Amino acid sequence: MVATLGIRAAAKSRRAKAHRLRYPEKVIAVRLLNDAVYGGKLRRSVFCEECGLPKKTQGHHEDYDKSLEVNWLCKNCHAELHIEREL
Repeated sequence: MVATLGIRAAAKSRRAKAHRLRYPEKVIAVRLLNDAVYGGKLRRSVFCEECGLPKKTQGHHEDYDKSLEVNWLCKNCHAELHIEREL
């Protein structure tokens, strides 16, 4: 059991590193956004901009060069948006 958890953690770490190397602009945009939110310079909306429900929201970037310009979407709407774009 412990060995399995170690293998899974190592695999997750490799995937995360590969993602950072493949999409550095995404990583930078997310870090800048998180710094602004946690630093009090930007407030996360409590309402999803897509469905309007009061839920915890995630910032969606249309343009990673504009790291602080995001649409605040709930997890479900954010996932649906990405699925639609892949089609």
